[in-house]
Amino acid sequence: MANIAELKNRISRIKKILSKKKTDALFLHYNGEAGNTTQANIFYFTGIWFLEPVILIISNPLSQKAQDCLCASFPVEGKTPFEVKKLTKKMVLFENKKIKIGIDEGFSFASYKKLKAKYKSIEFEDITADIFKLRSIKSDEEIKSIKTACGLQREIISDLEKQSKGLFGLKERQLQKKIDIAILEYECTNAFDTLAAADENAGFIHHLPSDYIAKKCIMLDFGLNFNHYNSDMTRMFFSSQADASMRKAYSALEELQDMMDEFIRPGISFGKITDIAVSFLEKNYSKSSFSNFHSLGHGIGIQVHEYPSYAEACKVEENMVFTIEPGIYVKGKFGVRLEDVVVMRKRRIERL
Repeated sequence: MANIAELKNRISRIKKILSKKKTDALFLHYNGEAGNTTQANIFYFTGIWFLEPVILIISNPLSQKAQDCLCASFPVEGKTPFEVKKLTKKMVLFENKKIKIGIDEGFSFASYKKLKAKYKSIEFEDITADIFKLRSIKSDEEIKSIKTACGLQREIISDLEKQSKGLFGLKERQLQKKIDIAILEYECTNAFDTLAAADENAGFIHHLPSDYIAKKCIMLDFGLNFNHYNSDMTRMFFSSQADASMRKAYSALEELQDMMDEFIRPGISFGKITDIAVSFLEKNYSKSSFSNFHSLGHGIGIQVHEYPSYAEACKVEENMVFTIEPGIYVKGKFGVRLEDVVVMRKRRIERL
């Protein structure tokens, strides 16, 4: 959990955005749906991970139409910068019925109808992108949590490498179970459903584990959630039966990852990074390169997939955390992917 000083800093930054946009308040309503973006946004500003309905209001300091308030269904455990009130159906959220509120992408149509019925002149502005941009620049504490999650994942990967011969002959579901148990043993939870694909099944980007028995190669894509921050890595394992073409393709990914260490710097666009990766792989894998199937990576933090994106206009900034996950997928034969989580430091990326 972030300390109070860090939470107040985040609140101060969103208040500046509200003032600039002439929006009276940020209104975040989490309805209890697991994995909702609003759940993550409320955690970001309060330091508390809610599982039940909650409303967070952050006011524009230049407006007198709202007050900072955290309205919760149950008593709140832990310290938070907000005044906590009991969430009830009859509570008055805003004294002034003519108000403009900022909402995020988790805002539901049901919430819209209720507010519109109660406050006839209410206006809405989507500030999802502004919140995502704030969240993309990680604090030292956030980076530490992500690095811990990645460190634990690397330990699991290391253990798997030591017993790699024993992985072959197992079903994909057994491989998935093996990883899920290891994550629990580290007192963490899965960041997402573990993906285990073998041989030609690895040629499908997100193949669901089956009863297929691994023979030549295994792709394991999984992540840990530690302290509400996530890791996400993909590793390959090869048996003595693996084709030379499989190993060659994976070597190309390793070489590309090394290139990324030297190439990625603050200020470069994610689009440019993608162009370099595509250009490198298309020499030998034009039809099977990742660019035909998925992006080169994604931002990661409270959510597994978050801003920054590899959209061309988005540029790398210091303390951004994101994945680099090039892959090669040869239909009907095999697939290889190599994914790491990195943080942008002052001059170069650091692999977490």
